Amino acid sequence: MQKNRYLILAVLALLIAAAMRILGAGHTPFWSDEAWNLWVVQSDFHTDVARLAANHHPPAYFWTLDAWRHIAGESKIALSFIAIAAGMLTTAVVIRAGKDSLGVFGALAAGLIFATFEQSVYYGQSIRHYSFLLLGAALTLWLLNRALRRPTWPRFIAYGVSVAFTAYSLYIGVFIVVLQAFAGFFLWRGARRDKLKLLAAYGLALLLFAPWLSEQHPNHPQWTPNHVRDYIGRSGGARFRTDSFSDA
Repeated sequence: MQKNRYLILAVLALLIAAAMRILGAGHTPFWSDEAWNLWVVQSDFHTDVARLAANHHPPAYFWTLDAWRHIAGESKIALSFIAIAAGMLTTAVVIRAGKDSLGVFGALAAGLIFATFEQSVYYGQSIRHYSFLLLGAALTLWLLNRALRRPTWPRFIAYGVSVAFTAYSLYIGVFIVVLQAFAGFFLWRGARRDKLKLLAAYGLALLLFAPWLSEQHPNHPQWTPNHVRDYIGRSGGARFRTDSFSDA
């Protein structure tokens, strides 16, 4: 009975997260960074990679955006569904992680806080890669906690994959991983062989991220606001906030 009540409340929290992000998601025009994201994926694959590498953006969100726009179109609400889905997944991960550490009540409270928190809702509507960063942060925290509680190879492998996903989402996520590594190596009282598993997880993440690292070289062409303005002009500028661009 208690398990059924927990599942019902968890689903309710997910529905609240969806409603908070869907309502109003398509009512505002694209702002400059969102327009830039669309411009990046308008060309062929190799050009898109060059644009992202030149501007120091990892590709996970942008490749998802490129695939999704061919399926759902380029309306604001359609493209926002990537961030909406990521926000719902993050809410689910927060609830599951909370259940492991805080119990049922703490898990549901944490899920509701994330579902309704102003900044998480904002990034859960925007056509930007911050929703992927939040998902990566939640995944790494949850999976690391599970691995440290029961240090098996499958759990450390799952953690390593989540670290790679975070790195592919936004480079600033590396700071989250550094803090996790400090906790794992210096604060966790695990056996030496288990800490070697943690080290192997980071090695796996680096191996998975290595193909993108090979794209980081200084010969890629840089972008300017004029590139994006040209794209806006070709695609119809009424749905874009052109006043948010700067030549700086």
